[in-house]
Amino acid sequence: MPPVASYSVAERRREKERSRQSDLLRIAQGLVAPADVRDHNGFFSALDPSRARLGGRRRIRLDA
Repeated sequence: MPPVASYSVAERRREKERSRQSDLLRIAQGLVAPADVRDHNGFFSALDPSRARLGGRRRIRLDA
């Protein structure tokens, strides 16, 4: 039987804190610009822009 995957909130918090400290150090050393770190860590950073497309708009008409 394969092992059951688990998620540790405490471990995730430690990972995020290590990542933040690493980002701050790289910025302080001048290795990256704050804007680059922001873009890398942004909400949509995991998405591939080359595969993005816009969907059509739907218009809703309300008759009074």
